[in-house]
Order: sequence, then structure tokens, then C-alpha cells
Amino acid sequence: MKITSKMTAEGYLTYTRGTQVALIELFRDGDQWCALLGGNIQDGKAGFGPTKATALEALAEELRMAAE
Repeated sequence: MKITSKMTAEGYLTYTRGTQVALIELFRDGDQWCALLGGNIQDGKAGFGPTKATALEALAEELRMAAE
């Protein structure tokens, strides 16, 4: 199944896989980037890093740990 991603002007990254869509918000939080899946950091899943890529990697690891 094809997975596509797109960055929007509002700072959201959308991932589409078939009919499933994940909306990940990317924003600066102090001196780090935050990749957030969910409404807020307390209730959702988040990853942090010095770059957007490392924040997304940290979020992916957080999601892997939550799935175990």
C-alpha cells in the first residue's frame, strides 16, 4: 500500500496510507522541535529533537513503545 506525506503551510505533516490519515503537528518548543500526534502534549504522543527529522524519529519511537 502506498504511503504519502505532505507538509502544509500551517506546519502540519499529513501521512496517508489507504484511507488512514495521521496529522502530525511540527512546531518549535523552546530550543527543540516537537512532533505531536494528538490534541496536546499531555494527552497525545510527542517526540522532541533539535531538528524536525529527529523530532519525527523520536515520535516514531514513542509510538513503537506504546504499541508493545
